[in-house]
Amino acid sequence: MWEELGVKMEIRSLDFPTLVTKLLPTTDDGKQREVTKEDYDAYILGFGIEADPDEYRSYFGSAYMPPNGYNFVGYSNPKVDELLEAQTKEIDLEKRQQLIWQVGEKLAEDEIWIPLYEQVSPFVVNNRVVGFEPDFRGATFNAKDWSVK
Repeated sequence: MWEELGVKMEIRSLDFPTLVTKLLPTTDDGKQREVTKEDYDAYILGFGIEADPDEYRSYFGSAYMPPNGYNFVGYSNPKVDELLEAQTKEIDLEKRQQLIWQVGEKLAEDEIWIPLYEQVSPFVVNNRVVGFEPDFRGATFNAKDWSVK
């Protein structure tokens, strides 16, 4: 469909370690270097819902640009940095959730990533398995509750 819009592209599927070498390029002596327009034009990287949203600090925090993290797009917003730092110190779960939601709102406003698709994965389970209830977090988030009758 991209070609219908006039975008010529070559799609290459890479395993994650290989993709990371493209997103975190190095010089001949192995030192980290900045990504340039010659490295790639665009990439699609998927990930799931994490157990703790603090993991996203390494994707969106200004201090986590390569090689210190996975902020491959070079996103920097002082308000997001402030919220991400505040949520690491908040012990009240409801207040922490509010901080994380504020981060999400800012990221949506800034449109740093453009979601191109959402993968739908079917889950199949034997009728004897009890407690298997996948949701947006995936199939195994509640594996401790599974049993076989």
